Order: sequence, then C-alpha cells, then structure tokens
Amino acid sequence: MASRARGGIAATKGILYAAVPLATVGFGMFLYFTRPPLFEVSTDLADPPAFLAEPHANQQWLPRSSALASADRRIQSASYPALTGRRYEGALDRVYQGVQKAVASARITITRKEGLELVEPDISTRTAPRDDQAAVPDVAPIPVPRPEPSLMPALEAPGDVLLQGETRTLILGLHFDLVIRLREDAETTSVDIRVQSRYGSHDLGMGAEIAEDFLDRLDAELLGIAGG
Repeated sequence: MASRARGGIAATKGILYAAVPLATVGFGMFLYFTRPPLFEVSTDLADPPAFLAEPHANQQWLPRSSALASADRRIQSASYPALTGRRYEGALDRVYQGVQKAVASARITITRKEGLELVEPDISTRTAPRDDQAAVPDVAPIPVPRPEPSLMPALEAPGDVLLQGETRTLILGLHFDLVIRLREDAETTSVDIRVQSRYGSHDLGMGAEIAEDFLDRLDAELLGIAGG
C-alpha cells in the first residue's frame, strides 16, 4: 500500500509539472487562432516610425515578408481601432521625460536614440568659460571633412526624437523590437510607437498589448497635459 501511495503521489506531481508547459503551449495556440495574423503594429498607419537600425533575426522555420502590405494595415485598423498615437499639449522636453518614465516602468530597454539634442541641454553652453576666461589654444584645430549625406543619420522630420528598443513578454518570453517617435508641432507633441515581433509572422496579439501598455503608462505620467 505504501508503494502504491508513493506511486500515486509521483504520478500526480508528474501531471502537475507537465501541466505548466502544456498550458503555455495551449495558451499560445489559442492566441494564434483568435488574434489577427500580424507581426507588426503601429499607432501611425500612414507614416509608421522608422527603425534607426532595421531589426534582423534568423527566422529559420518561421519565414515572413520583409514589409507589411496595405492589407495588413487594414487588418490592424479593423482589429485594433483604439490603437492610436497620443498628442500632448506640452513641450517636447516635458513629454520626453514622461516617455523615459513610461519606458522604464514598461520594462523596455532602449538600444538606440536619435534627436536627443532637441530635448537635452547643450553641455557646451553650461561648461563653456566666460569671454574673459576663455583660453586661446596653442594649436589650431584641424578641419575635418563633412560626412557624406548618405552616412549621416537622418530624422524622419525636423523636430523628431526616435527611441529604438526591445522588450520581452512575461508569460511566453517572446522578443519584440519597437521604436518610439516624439514629434513636436507648434505647441503640442505627438507620440507614436511601432512594435514588431522579432520572430515569426504572428505576434499573437502581443504587439498591440505592448503598445497599449506603454501608451497607458505614458498617459498616467503626463496626466493633465493630454490634448485632442
């Protein structure tokens, strides 16, 4: 009887241990068949934020097209009609501070930045000596050739700040690449986000969840200056 009891306990433990990975796979399959077949979403369908460096990953047995078709954009519009960018009645630097806090709380790691000179103070203006204390260099600086236009990183438009990053989902641990765009326009600042699954042609609906979670956190950080 004792051996049977031990055998029953061992079998029960085996079932419980197997239930976790089986439930995870089952959850993934549920999302695969119930969520739209997209691997990328953007809050701006007409002009999605551009990646500073296009993400590249070995897809192996999960091939997909290199670019989204207009049909994919229509699918997103129909599936996630509430996934839109934000516009705040605040200066670019103020909104950028909120974005930094929202990024940290959303567990997003920023890997590349462009346009920070628009939101960060010029260090040279704070550390430069006064005219009466300016030192005259013994050796004149050597002129450096201007970089070729093709080699210079360019923003999408004047006044844009781009933040490229990555994150992972909590349950399935899936990798996602994303880019956040801040664009100043008169007295308002718009924020858009583009989220792309690193592997496969189906993000299981998690790309939209990542984007919406970030935007909700940003709204909370900038509560009181949201515009229409």
